[in-house]
Amino acid sequence: MSARSRRRRHGSADNRPPDLPADLPPEFAVLRDIGSSLWTDLGLRLLPGSTTTEDLPEINGWWLRDSSGSSIGLWIHPEDIDWPSRLWATTTAVEAHIQEAGASSGRSNWPPCPAHPRTHPLDARMVEDDMVWCCPETSEQVAPVGQLLDS
Repeated sequence: MSARSRRRRHGSADNRPPDLPADLPPEFAVLRDIGSSLWTDLGLRLLPGSTTTEDLPEINGWWLRDSSGSSIGLWIHPEDIDWPSRLWATTTAVEAHIQEAGASSGRSNWPPCPAHPRTHPLDARMVEDDMVWCCPETSEQVAPVGQLLDS
């Protein structure tokens, strides 16, 4: 599939995500890959929040909540956790949450593979020290995580 075809599928101007908070850490790039129609259809909201555990101090971050009330925590990881691990944790959590939230409405194929849109979603894979959306069948790299709508 040509880059132009991918652009029509992923990057149309009316599919841009809503304005996201300016202070989101770089490992939350995956949120820029969620088109506005998906934010609307799934009733997604990004809410500031924090959590605590017995072993750790308060961790700040965000909650990604859908219209069913289900949510996942997206935490700002300590700097001592390496970049690939932080990016992987956030990307895979958001990917799973959206696929689960979309299952009841038939929108679980996110993000759709441009070459096989009715067959499977793209896979997020680590390539060197960055996350890239890839076709799981051909391993073709479609776009870096956070730039899918630009592809």
